[in-house]
Amino acid sequence: MRLWRSWYDKTFLHPTSGGTKRRPIWGVLLVAMVLASACHETLHVSPVPSAPVRYTCDPAIVNLAMEQGAPQTGLDSPGGYVRCFDRKYMGPNDAWGTGGLLIVQSFTPNTFYAYDLACPYCYAATTNSPSRLHQLEMAKDGVTAQCPVCESEFGAIFWGSTAPTKGPANQSNYPLRQYRATLVGDKVTVSN
Repeated sequence: MRLWRSWYDKTFLHPTSGGTKRRPIWGVLLVAMVLASACHETLHVSPVPSAPVRYTCDPAIVNLAMEQGAPQTGLDSPGGYVRCFDRKYMGPNDAWGTGGLLIVQSFTPNTFYAYDLACPYCYAATTNSPSRLHQLEMAKDGVTAQCPVCESEFGAIFWGSTAPTKGPANQSNYPLRQYRATLVGDKVTVSN
């Protein structure tokens, strides 16, 4: 205790003021913040390549042609989503990335996010295999994207997060590949 008290007095109290005036501790706070931020792990870059993406859709009718995710109400309302992966619905000028597209409308109205459907962990783990394009599916909760093969989960996609929340993608820090999604008039445009 004496050693601690001695260090504290030397560090925080001015000797010229009889040991009663405190020194600014900005240097100590700065060092503490740097050390705390160094402990935070950062996400790697997604192993899924940034393939060409060009797609425009009307949120009110896109679910007629694509798989509509139950229990969500569709892309035309907050919390809705659509998975675009069946190439027979792709237009001649469309490009859907590496594994297809997952387009979601945030819980904030008219805010959209788009992700590649390819699971980043499976893509990285099986780089020489055609089976590496395991497509993400929506969990029964309607808000979590999950890989049916490795069981990685991405639980914050409606808030624009690419970070994995569970499974081997989380352990490897492999995020989803995200694309730009913008609302122009009454159409959603996805691009990279």
